[in-house]
Amino acid sequence: MATYEIKDSIVAELLGWGDPFKDDVNAVLRKVLDAAKQARAGAEATAVTMTAVRPTDESTRRRKRPKTSAVLLDAGILRAGTELVLFQSRFPVATEIDLGDRRFQCRISDEPRSRNNVVWAATGEALPLSRLTEKLRADTTLPFTGGALNGFGWWALASDPETSLWDLAERLGR
Repeated sequence: MATYEIKDSIVAELLGWGDPFKDDVNAVLRKVLDAAKQARAGAEATAVTMTAVRPTDESTRRRKRPKTSAVLLDAGILRAGTELVLFQSRFPVATEIDLGDRRFQCRISDEPRSRNNVVWAATGEALPLSRLTEKLRADTTLPFTGGALNGFGWWALASDPETSLWDLAERLGR
């Protein structure tokens, strides 16, 4: 029999899945695993069903989601001059980012719907937010992850640095 060290907080959460007077940790783990199997089977069945159904005409096809920038501009959250900072919560906990460093700041350009929609505080250069994010990945040691970077997931309002621009757009129900 294998022995594992499990944090008290995990054990407490696991035991919340069981009957406190009847189930031990093994019984609770069995319940959690069974629930996970059922969820996986349900997800696989949904995926099979969804791939089997194809739209027959243009009216039944899924609409393309609006762009993050358009959603935030239309809602008045972004406008010319809005200050942005790097979204620190996107990085691993141990990553130290000085949000006062001008490399990690930008503002929405005077032409917010243009391709070059931000002005980088470090240089005054106007460029797309995604390009600025790619530039920071190339020029700093910050651990940007993923392939192509969607800039809106890596930046936040300076007035609300705990919420990414992507998350703000999602909350608006786009």
